[in-house]
Amino acid sequence: MMQDMETRTLEMLAVAMSEEYSVTVVCNGQSAETTFSGRNGRAVITIPSVPICDKYYRALLRGYVDHEVGHVRFTNRALSTDGPLRWPHMAGSLQNIWQILEDVYIERSMGECFPGCRRNLRTLSTLLYVEHDSAALPPPLEPVDADDILARVQNRIIPLRDLPYSIWAAMTQYVLFRVRSEAMPKLKARLPLFREALDKLASGLADELEPVLARVPAEGVSTEANLLLAKEIIETAYAFFEQKAKEGRDVNNEILSTLKWIIRNGGRAKESVDLARAAELMVFEAVNNVDQSVVISSVTIRNPVGSDVWKTRIEMLSDEEQKEALQSSAKMEAQMQALLQSFELNRSGPTRSGRLNTNALHKLYTCRNDIFFRHVDKRGVNTEVVLCIDMSGSMHFDDKALLASKALYSLAHSLYKIRGLAFSIVGFFDNQVVDILRSGSRVTPRMRIVPSGGTLCGSALKFAMQTFSAKDDTRKIVIMLTDGDANDSEQFEKAIERARKGGVEFLGVGIQDEHILGYLPHDECCIIVELKELAAEILRMLRKKLGIEE
Repeated sequence: MMQDMETRTLEMLAVAMSEEYSVTVVCNGQSAETTFSGRNGRAVITIPSVPICDKYYRALLRGYVDHEVGHVRFTNRALSTDGPLRWPHMAGSLQNIWQILEDVYIERSMGECFPGCRRNLRTLSTLLYVEHDSAALPPPLEPVDADDILARVQNRIIPLRDLPYSIWAAMTQYVLFRVRSEAMPKLKARLPLFREALDKLASGLADELEPVLARVPAEGVSTEANLLLAKEIIETAYAFFEQKAKEGRDVNNEILSTLKWIIRNGGRAKESVDLARAAELMVFEAVNNVDQSVVISSVTIRNPVGSDVWKTRIEMLSDEEQKEALQSSAKMEAQMQALLQSFELNRSGPTRSGRLNTNALHKLYTCRNDIFFRHVDKRGVNTEVVLCIDMSGSMHFDDKALLASKALYSLAHSLYKIRGLAFSIVGFFDNQVVDILRSGSRVTPRMRIVPSGGTLCGSALKFAMQTFSAKDDTRKIVIMLTDGDANDSEQFEKAIERARKGGVEFLGVGIQDEHILGYLPHDECCIIVELKELAAEILRMLRKKLGIEE
């Protein structure tokens, strides 16, 4: 009851300080945040649940409420959700860095309006980032263990491609402590620890960022200004790594490509949903595209070539787009022929040793002794491939639909040259699939997908299973290309399990997104940042799966 009374008191305090009516305070959340709902944008402040017996109970309540009221009072609501979407190629990281700068701005503004808030906010920062002895709170933030990470990379315990995630985490931590240390001596005392971690992982980056970070106190006086400063920080960091890659120092193209993905999404797939909850792909698909009635539907609607849906969702590639796609397929054609070959035992043909061929005994009358079967390892194609391409609404960002369509056209031309290979291409959105290329049909330039709808991978996989033949001696492979998480994740997991029991193999391609790694093993997946890499990456994965080296 006492906690309910304090909650009502906090709501009254929030209304008074924010100069807004109908501010709701919820004290049982998992994290601190402010959301706006309803036609009039009613503010809902959520703060973490803290045991009433904890010694820091009141300090945390006051600090959290003061901080979130600052967002209600000073943060531009439209920019807080739509601002990062101005730059889709960096929306995830921009959301993260902007939040750090915006927090400093609103806390400084709250301290100027209400001097008593300064103590509350400093106490909160001390508990979260410096020290405390409360069992109810998580440990204060610690720097990335750079020595351990570098040792793991050197000993090949973790792959080199994972290093950029640690670098970006160390950079984000350093930015956090650097901009907050201006007003808090206790944080300034810990700043060298975070600077040291960043210097070990990316020597020189902190010096490159310093001119921008030094301007934050003077220039970070609005949501708009903080967005632009965050954008400049990200651009400075990427330019630093890009220059290192050009000079061939510590950064290769694989690391640079991973950094592009991190900047785009803000972190690993499972983390980026929480850290960058306004990232445009998830918001666009979850709010505007996904019809929950089709998510729970078990019916998959097929749209064959020539149907009305096919006519509206599959367009022609232009002559120039076809030319670009075919240029990249020329090198692949010879490689793909060798890649998808498998051995078949052929007993035809005479020889002087082996299994006796009773139909050739007449040759003994002419003194010939080639009366045995010959064992021949004959190369022939016995693989079926189904390519499933995501046609959901998020594919329209950054021309992903066009780039993926050209890559698909290039790959289809390479596969088409392999005599006897059975393969087909289907696009999927919501609970519908569209035939793009049927097995046995000639490749046509009508492969440009028109994106719209949700990502129902499970529905697409169920249909793909039906396209395979009933032959037991053929190898069956599904290649799933998607740029986001499956809206029917449970059905997708079950479909994968059933398909594997039937002998189907998988290759997953994440188009500037890592969610596919949550469904398939890492050695069956690749993450594509530059879509010009798509065909080559699929070739590499097929070679590895079939155990064929170049």
